Amino acid sequence: MDDVNTVEMRLWRDGLALISKPQTLQQGLREMAESLAGHFAVDFCAIYLLDQRTDELVLQGRGGQESYLAMTRLRVGQGITGMAAYQGRLLQVAHMQRDPRSVHRQGGEHYYQSIVALPLVEGEALLGALNLQSGAVRHFSQGEIEVLNKVVRPIII
Repeated sequence: MDDVNTVEMRLWRDGLALISKPQTLQQGLREMAESLAGHFAVDFCAIYLLDQRTDELVLQGRGGQESYLAMTRLRVGQGITGMAAYQGRLLQVAHMQRDPRSVHRQGGEHYYQSIVALPLVEGEALLGALNLQSGAVRHFSQGEIEVLNKVVRPIII
């Protein structure tokens, strides 16, 4: 990943460009997910929005490896991303296969090793969640975490 300040500036620039473009919500979230996967040098990014009728997080934008079949719906509290949404705080796990909160695919396989999951909240209201996943074991730096909280969250909300 580039210098944190450089990433922050690029994210603001790209986020503002996305917001100003006439497009559907899903197109914007897909482009944002692609941008985040590139800026944070991860293999996959998923952006979920809350469906208040079912209390589920519904996949609305995905970026990175297209062959990865992300969970399209997660209950709030399900998996690491759902747990981050439920707790209202960022969660980071370097070894997902060792974490009991991780959602297992058929056969118990994990495609990615590391994840950082960020709830998307406005005030007290949960709006959704996003995650960044890496095939390599990775610890996201404090600078990256700060950029997620102070740049990415406001751009998406």
